[in-house]
Amino acid sequence: MRILLVAMISVSLVLFPVVGLADEPPEVVQFEDMPAEYTKDGQTYVGILVSEAEYEKMLLAVKDRDIQIDFWTSKYTSLEVLHNRSLEINTEHIRQLESIIQKNNTWFDRNKGGIGFALGVLVASATTIGLTYAVNQPR
Repeated sequence: MRILLVAMISVSLVLFPVVGLADEPPEVVQFEDMPAEYTKDGQTYVGILVSEAEYEKMLLAVKDRDIQIDFWTSKYTSLEVLHNRSLEINTEHIRQLESIIQKNNTWFDRNKGGIGFALGVLVASATTIGLTYAVNQPR
C-alpha cells in the first residue's frame, strides 16, 4: 500500500509539477489604460487599450445597467397599467355619482336635512310649551 502511494505521488509530481517552486517568482505586471493608434489601408483608428480586468468590470457594469433598465422598465409598465386601471375605475365611479346626483336633484332632496332639523325644533318647542302649560294650569 505504501509503495502504491509513493508511486502515485512521484508520478503526479512528474506529470503535474508544483507551481511556485521555480527559482524566480513570476513578475507581476500592472496595466493601466492607455490610448492606442492603429493604421490600416490608409485609415487611422484611435482607441484605448484596456486591461482584461477593466474590460470585465465594464462588461459587468453594462450588464448591471441593462438589468436595472429592464427592472425599472417592467416596474414602470406595471405601474402605468395600474394607474390607467385606477383612472378607469375612478372615472366610472364619478359617472355613477353624477347619475345619482342628477336623479336626486330636487329641492326637497337637497334640503331635507335642514327641513328635518327645523321640524324637530318646532316639535320640541311645541312639546315643551304644551307640557309647561299642562303643568302650570290653575286647579
